[in-house]
Amino acid sequence: MRKRYVVKLTPEEREQGSKLYDKAAAERTGFTRCTAEQIRERCVSEGLTAALERKPRRDRGKRKLDGEAKARLLSIACSHPPTGRARWTLQRLANQLVSLNIVDTFSHESVRQVLKKRHQTLAKTDVVYSA
Repeated sequence: MRKRYVVKLTPEEREQGSKLYDKAAAERTGFTRCTAEQIRERCVSEGLTAALERKPRRDRGKRKLDGEAKARLLSIACSHPPTGRARWTLQRLANQLVSLNIVDTFSHESVRQVLKKRHQTLAKTDVVYSA
């Protein structure tokens, strides 16, 4: 199959290395063939320097809950539920975080993800994993 991205080296660059196909380059470097193809594509489209350097990580944005806020969420989840309620639900926990001014907004799904990571801590409590 004909390659869509062909790397063209200068004579000086050719002296530094031999001609390698993706499979051989991957075996020599310890990458997969797919990674070698992606590096070749970046070399052609963005230049040699960009292909050899790591890509900058995507900024996933600031997390709403820091360690202290997560601890507060866990302590609320492990506490007695509101009066007239048998147990905490994910939505009630999210609403409680907002009413205590820990966060401006927070979803029940985010609460679920935090609690899921700490499931063993909550194994003996009465928290319902539903919205």
